[in-house]
Amino acid sequence: MQKQDAPDSPLDAAASPLDGLDSPLNFEPGKKNEFDLNVLPPAPRKVSLLAILTLLLRSKFWLVFLACSLTVPLILGTSAALYNDFGVWEPYATGRVVSCDTTGASIGEDECLAIAFEGLSPDGETFFTGVSYSFCAYDSGDDVMIERRRGSTDVLRVQGASLAKFGTARDQLPAIAAILILVGVGAAVAVIYPLCVAIPTIKTLKHGEIAYGSLAEIRQTNVSVNGVPVSALTFNYVTKSLEELVVKVKTLRPEDFQDLPNYPLLYLPERPQKAILLNSLPKGIKLEPNVGFVAKL
Repeated sequence: MQKQDAPDSPLDAAASPLDGLDSPLNFEPGKKNEFDLNVLPPAPRKVSLLAILTLLLRSKFWLVFLACSLTVPLILGTSAALYNDFGVWEPYATGRVVSCDTTGASIGEDECLAIAFEGLSPDGETFFTGVSYSFCAYDSGDDVMIERRRGSTDVLRVQGASLAKFGTARDQLPAIAAILILVGVGAAVAVIYPLCVAIPTIKTLKHGEIAYGSLAEIRQTNVSVNGVPVSALTFNYVTKSLEELVVKVKTLRPEDFQDLPNYPLLYLPERPQKAILLNSLPKGIKLEPNVGFVAKL
């Protein structure tokens, strides 16, 4: 392809960075690749802890922190609510509703009701009375279970009577269990997914075979990040067993992959179709001569 002259107008200067990238000769002669495979140590080679963390962060590891930020408060809040119902309160005796009167107070559209109750202690020797407050109405004469503060009869209440919008934690135990299961599954996925993405890459860096890829195609996708379209790049390479394969890379700066005639990559013989183009690794990961892959903050 004939090299074009310098643009004469601002419109020409603003041409797409994809212009001219179809030419295999459009690279800077003599430019050295930052990943020099001549100094790559034999497998198994080192992949530093900081490099692993960098790969995890690139693999949406923030999902782990999001899962923790949602799971921990939910579990602590639920545990406190359940403890308040099951740890602090215990069944005491059977009682009877004396009256159910309005208090004149309300929360939103829900009116607070005063439930007066009475009954005998389990030994039949002590008569007790009390008042519980609830959004739910009771009929006079209804038999109800009376709860007490654990180990004390100073505070009594009607079991299930609550000013909570959805009742006590005891009433909502099935829903609470379902929510905790869903949150637990979501948290597990948030932890497992980044690991499933990063672990194969780490294994390839440690044990991968050397090959070189040449840029074969650049295609703009329909996805954009901050208004910049994502480009899909396809590289051809040949394994030691002479198998011709491709590796694909997505990037916001396709012009960065036109500086060299070929790019070093690593692949595992058992899954060569999942090769890793070293120039597509997260910034900060470097190849340290005769050591392996390390990262700097």
